Amino acid sequence: MSFKKGEIVSKDSILSMLKKNELVVTPMIDENEQVSAGTIDLRLNTEFITTKRTKFRLLDPVQDSKSLKKSIQEYQEKTYAKLGDGLVLHPNQFVLGSTLEYVKLPNNITGYVAGRSSLGRLGLVIANASSSRLKALPKFSRLWLIFFMLINNNSFR
Repeated sequence: MSFKKGEIVSKDSILSMLKKNELVVTPMIDENEQVSAGTIDLRLNTEFITTKRTKFRLLDPVQDSKSLKKSIQEYQEKTYAKLGDGLVLHPNQFVLGSTLEYVKLPNNITGYVAGRSSLGRLGLVIANASSSRLKALPKFSRLWLIFFMLINNNSFR
């Protein structure tokens, strides 16, 4: 399947590529619910790295690697959430997670992670942690690493 540069891929084209395994997104629960023109809704996995809800004196990335590793371990912790239960974020909390889905792009498609504007208006900032350019180049093949931070004064699920 060929596309013009900058073209938004139609829902039918995405579904066709999924059926031919040119584009792989797995596990896919409901293609009709998750796929629309130019987008595929991805879900969060159940393992997260969160910042601890405590005062932290200082995190200095210039310190020696052994000291830095110890500081990071004091500052972060692994958190697990049952699928479907959700994760509670507190104001100004930073969370690193990944998608539940493994994604493999064909050689003529790029992709990127974007948060929903409805969540952004509530103060939830979502960004792709896999690349400094916030996109996956053709032949990308892995889980998406994402980070999010709540920048309002209320907790959020």
